[in-house]
Amino acid sequence: MKIKIFALILLVPISVMLMGQNEVDALRYSQLTPNGTARFVSMGGAFGALGGDISVMSTNPAGIGVFRKSAFDISMGWSNSKVSSTFNESSSTVNDIGYQLTSIGYVVANSELTNSDWKYLNFGFSYNKLADFNFQTLISSENKTSSILDMVANNFTNGTASSIDDVYMNAYTIIEGENGEFYNDYNFPISNYGADQTHSLNSSGYMGEYDFSIAANYQNRFYLGATLGIQVIRFEQTLNHKEDPTNSTNNLKYLEVDEYLKTKGNGLNLKLGAIYKVNQMVRLGLTLHTPTVFNMRDDYYTNVNSEVIDIDNDINDIFYEESDKLYYNWKYASPLRVSGSGAFVLGKMGLISAEIEYVDYSNMNISGTDGESFSDVNSIIKELYTGNFNYKIGAEVKFGILSLRAGAVYQNSAFVTSQPNSDASKFIYSGGLGVNSGNMYFDMAYQSSIQNEKYYMYGMEEVDLDKKNDRFIFTLGFRF
Repeated sequence: MKIKIFALILLVPISVMLMGQNEVDALRYSQLTPNGTARFVSMGGAFGALGGDISVMSTNPAGIGVFRKSAFDISMGWSNSKVSSTFNESSSTVNDIGYQLTSIGYVVANSELTNSDWKYLNFGFSYNKLADFNFQTLISSENKTSSILDMVANNFTNGTASSIDDVYMNAYTIIEGENGEFYNDYNFPISNYGADQTHSLNSSGYMGEYDFSIAANYQNRFYLGATLGIQVIRFEQTLNHKEDPTNSTNNLKYLEVDEYLKTKGNGLNLKLGAIYKVNQMVRLGLTLHTPTVFNMRDDYYTNVNSEVIDIDNDINDIFYEESDKLYYNWKYASPLRVSGSGAFVLGKMGLISAEIEYVDYSNMNISGTDGESFSDVNSIIKELYTGNFNYKIGAEVKFGILSLRAGAVYQNSAFVTSQPNSDASKFIYSGGLGVNSGNMYFDMAYQSSIQNEKYYMYGMEEVDLDKKNDRFIFTLGFRF
C-alpha cells in the first residue's frame, strides 16, 4: 500500500510542471524568428521599408503594393538545432534535424487603376512559418543537493498539494515535521542526498500564419496595406526525469517520471503598414501588429515508475501508475508590436535596410474560457517581463542577375533586469545569394541563431543552456 501512496504523491504536483496556461507558455508563443523566403531570411527580415517580397505580408503588408507583376513562390528549409547543457560541471549536447515548408505565397498585381493617382491595388495570400519548437535538451549529472521530491515536499508545505493530504501524510517518503514542514526520503531523518539524475526535455511543433493581404500604391510613392492573419500553434513536449539514488540508506531505489503536454491553438490578428518613398534612394516604413488572440487547448498526463523498499515486508516493490489524460481550454493574447524602418536604395547596385521593433511582453494575457481567473499568472507576467526593442539590418549587392545578401538580428531578452535570464538575448546572423532572370528567380539563404539561457530543473536547480540553430532555405519563384 505504501508504494501506491508514494506514486500518487508524485502524480499530483509534478503534472503541473508541464501543464500550460502559465507565464512560460505566454513567452514561448510571443518570440518570433525571421522566417519566410530565402531573400527575406538572408537579409534578417529587414523589409519594413522595402517590400517587394511575399514574406512582407506577415510584417509590413504595404510592401506588396510595390509589386508591378503578379508573383508566386515556395520556400523549403532544413534545420539543425543543437542544445548544450552544463550542470554540476557535467555537459551534454543533443542535436535535432528537421525539414519543413517555410513559406508559400501568391500576389496578384492589379494595374487597372493606372489612370488614377492610385496606380495599383494588389492582393496577396501567403503562409509563413513564424517559430520552430523542435529541440531536445539532455541534462545528466550526479546531484548531491536536491531531488525532484523536494518540489513535492514544498507543495505540501506551501499548501498546494492534493486535498487528500491525510492519505499522503501516511507515506514514509513524505513526512510532516513538528513545525508543519514536510520532508522526503532524501532529507529525513538525516540528509542522504545523492543521485545520478537524467533530465531530458523534448519539444516539437511550429507556429505558422496564413495571411490575407491588400495594399494600394499611390503615385508610386506612398503605399498602404493591411493583413488579416490567422495563426496556428502546434506544440508537443515530453519531459523525462530519472533518479538513481547513490546512497544505500535511501528507501527509494529508482524513480522515473514522464510528463506529456500537447497544445493546439488558433488565433486572429490585424496588421497595418505604410511605406513612404522620400525619393528614389530613401524609403521609410511603419507597421502596427495588434495582439493575436488565441483559443488554446492543452492535453496532458503524467506517469511514474519507481522502485521502493517495502519496510513491512523487507522487499523491493516496483510500481507504475499513470494519471488520467486531462485537457483544458484557455485563451491567450500575444503582445502588441510596433516597428519603424528605413532603407537606402542604390538603384540596380544594391541596398541597405534597417528596422527597429518594440514589443511589450508584460502586456501578454491569459484567461479561462469558462470565466476562470488567471490574475495570479497575469501578475507574474507583469513582474517577470518587460517591453524591449528588437533590431534588424540587411544588405544586398547586385551583379547583373546575381545578388549577394547578408543580415543580422538582435532580439533583446523579455525579462526584467532583476531576473536571471535578463541577459538571455538572441543573436541571429544570415546570408545568401539569388539569381533573378526576370520571370523566374531562385534564392538560397543560411541563418544561424545563438542564445544562452538558464533553465531551472524541477524549478530548483539552475542549468546553463547554450542553444544554436542553423537553417538553410531555398526559394523558387515566378513572376507573370
